Amino acid sequence: MARAPTASTAPPDATTEVSGAWSWVSLSYTQTPLDDGSILAAGARAGTWTGTFEGSSSDVFAMAWTPPFGDTLHGAAWGTLTAMFTGWVGGKHGTVTMFFTMQEPANDPVITGTWVILSGTKALKHVGGSGTWVSSGVDPSATYGGTIRRREIRRFRLPGPADRKRQGPEGPTPRARQGRCGSAPTGSRPPEPPAGSRANAPRVET
Repeated sequence: MARAPTASTAPPDATTEVSGAWSWVSLSYTQTPLDDGSILAAGARAGTWTGTFEGSSSDVFAMAWTPPFGDTLHGAAWGTLTAMFTGWVGGKHGTVTMFFTMQEPANDPVITGTWVILSGTKALKHVGGSGTWVSSGVDPSATYGGTIRRREIRRFRLPGPADRKRQGPEGPTPRARQGRCGSAPTGSRPPEPPAGSRANAPRVET
């Protein structure tokens, strides 16, 4: 299936709109009661992405739930999730690490949050982005939106062995000093004075 090279042809720091769906399957889940009466839920899941992000992810999360814990009445919850995504993003293939925030209000199953790309590899090494996501909380799925951009990387070259060799242990060579200061190198003859100058006049012996 052909993929439009959206991000690859965009200039550095140009943004591209993204959207799609994200679903997951639970791999592990634990609940730990805390001293304040809340519950810390943690787990891992396998994600599947469609849309601008097309691929799969390995997700780990932690979320704190506050009482009560009924089916219809429950306290607010919030947490974070890290996803290791592998696949296509805007026509480029590689991996990206994404960080999510999650929050659920009291007595409302809808979960919302934000996401941001922390790092990438291969063709996604210089791709950044951020946005929002929302889940109904009824089934293990969500929709996402936001923007991505190709970050411009500026590289600076540090002096290397070749630069130090060219300068020598005591600094620039005479030729380099001549080029900088405009003076003649050591041991060279002074320039001839122009004709008609006082320096060319005959000397009179007294």
